[in-house]
Amino acid sequence: MSRLVTPQATDPQLQGGTPPDDYPDRVAKYIPAEFVAAYLGVQSIVAASTESKTLKIWLLVVTAILALVLLPVYYRRRATKEHKPWKLQTLISVAAFVLWVYALGVLPSLMDFYSATVGGVLLVLYSFAVGVLQPAPEA
Repeated sequence: MSRLVTPQATDPQLQGGTPPDDYPDRVAKYIPAEFVAAYLGVQSIVAASTESKTLKIWLLVVTAILALVLLPVYYRRRATKEHKPWKLQTLISVAAFVLWVYALGVLPSLMDFYSATVGGVLLVLYSFAVGVLQPAPEA
């Protein structure tokens, strides 16, 4: 399965036999699962460590920043290979990653601005809402 959303073709004859992604597929593809999983792995290691709070914060911040830098690179490379639009998906996925970092809770808890309720609600509402967004086909 492609990680990029397949848009609706402006001309159905140009769709090339690939149907556009429907709502559930778009929701699944907009969540950068590989990046969330990598961050979650690092977060688990950091949370279990006995290092100082400051070092834990720095490790998680560096990991999150690295993921945010690599996300557009990843989508751009996939788009080149698959000939699909990537800019809207990148914006949606970057925001989703930030929400996941918040909802997972360790980094914001270490920085004393975490609410599990707010994180959970934002994550659900965002994931529910972004599925309606469809990228335009490339020209």
